[in-house]
Amino acid sequence: MRQSLTQAVGIAAIAVLLLAVPSLAATAGAEAALSGDVLTWSLAGDNNGATLRISGQGIVVEQTFARGATPTQSAFDNSGNALPDGNYTWEVRALAAPMSAADQAAIRHNQEGQPVDRNDNFRGEVISGAFTILNGSIVDPGLVEAVGAPEAASTGSGIQNTTEGAVTNVALADFVINDDLIVDGSACIGFDCINGEVFGFDTIRLKENNVRIKFDDTSNSGAFPNRDWQLTANDSSNGGANKFSIEDISGGRTPFTIEAAAPSHSLYVDDGGRVGLGTSTPVVELHVVNGDSPTLRLEQDGSSGFTAQTWDLAGNETNFFVRDATNGSQLPFRIRPSAPTNSIYVNTNGDVGMGTASPKAPLHVISGGTVPGTVNAATQLLVQNTAATTDGAIVTVMAGTAGNSQIFFGDPDNELAGRFTYAHGSDTMRLFTNGGERVRIDATGQVGFNTTTLSHPLTVGTGGTNGNGAHLTAGGVWTNGSSRDFKNHIVGLETAEAMTTLQGLTPVRYQYNVEPGEEYVGFIAEDVPELVASSTRKHLASMDIVAVLTKVVQEQQKTIEALAARLENLETPKE
Repeated sequence: MRQSLTQAVGIAAIAVLLLAVPSLAATAGAEAALSGDVLTWSLAGDNNGATLRISGQGIVVEQTFARGATPTQSAFDNSGNALPDGNYTWEVRALAAPMSAADQAAIRHNQEGQPVDRNDNFRGEVISGAFTILNGSIVDPGLVEAVGAPEAASTGSGIQNTTEGAVTNVALADFVINDDLIVDGSACIGFDCINGEVFGFDTIRLKENNVRIKFDDTSNSGAFPNRDWQLTANDSSNGGANKFSIEDISGGRTPFTIEAAAPSHSLYVDDGGRVGLGTSTPVVELHVVNGDSPTLRLEQDGSSGFTAQTWDLAGNETNFFVRDATNGSQLPFRIRPSAPTNSIYVNTNGDVGMGTASPKAPLHVISGGTVPGTVNAATQLLVQNTAATTDGAIVTVMAGTAGNSQIFFGDPDNELAGRFTYAHGSDTMRLFTNGGERVRIDATGQVGFNTTTLSHPLTVGTGGTNGNGAHLTAGGVWTNGSSRDFKNHIVGLETAEAMTTLQGLTPVRYQYNVEPGEEYVGFIAEDVPELVASSTRKHLASMDIVAVLTKVVQEQQKTIEALAARLENLETPKE
């Protein structure tokens, strides 16, 4: 027999040192009671309702209960489908009274991205545990397995409806050793240890139907820490969870749990401090591996009074995305694989670059590639409204109440670049090219081209303050600028060239290509004499032809007057 008497005594002493009578864990299944075939949960203290989440067998069932309602769960999901046999974990979260939108906004404004300490507010109670469905029915979690008395194990099922930790029919004899204990060999502790135990590589073995290691800190003076902790293997309740937990006994909490059948390397910390979730070879500080869309969920559960909201960060072969799980699983943000470097770049001053790591403005867009579809390949910014509305696509550029809104065409660092400016104070819109103002629209709606003086609905100039004075009157009459102040190299029109030009004019009837069906009378620019032709031979100025016609008519009038005088002399009788 491997164990000597001394070893047996030593083992009994270790039992005294390491094995405490198990106590009810804060998250054990005792908070759930079975009534018929329905589990019910009783919440302590005041609350504003609760949420219940059931997880197991690849299924997640979630329910929300109003204030005063008792959380319940049957062997069926929310759609009435029977839950398959197996083990399930549950979590009940009590909700705090919701804060008003104004209060939430005020806290978030003061919070500036940092967690808010709400010790002065209700914090929702959170309890959790497990249950089992067997043959379509929920196993009663109120049955608690008795501490492993050999007699009970040999004569019955070892299950009793009693408080965990009760030991019956077991004669206990304490061994007290007032010295250090050294065991040269392995130790087995528990009611199911046997004489001749085969240890293999086990140095210490705990063996019975309720296995616990409790750290009972008896510090009771000064500020010495005295928290009690416990290592727990499996629930003691009927249908409870097969799991390993670290429990904060003094605080009634379970901060760490591993369920049975969890995949290998569910949580792995390597020698570099890198954490792997689903991998034993993490490459970065936190490395998450999964066969389909590895996901990080951020859930604000409403237990602190803030509106419940859940976000997911996930990625797969089609995109990296942020999912709004609370509102229909919409995807407000997505990045496709192979997106170029600096597709979105936020500089230290808050400037955003799209296609550039050196943005020169709050939003700086650079594109060197083509744009698919019917959009021109040089397009860098496209604003499109696909809704069937009369508003169309709207781009709004606003400045402060005392400043000007400006859109630059070209290099914004070049003052000679083209730009569009809206001046708030005067409500004037101006368009500049090559450093000069080319178009102006004032607050009354008057429009000027190459002039800064607007006194008519439409004024056209050659630049400067006065321009050439051409304008459209309020009555709809176009008036050309004709002052000597606007002209130079003024010479008289010769009669001969006027007559020749008039004779060379060929009036025709025609229609414009863009206005079929509407007939006009006029001239063809390519066919008119040089005197009234434009430099491009594509346009005509009506005043040119009027001037030629005026000169001819004037000369004809002189001829008529001369002929009339001669006729009068011929008709007068001689004395």
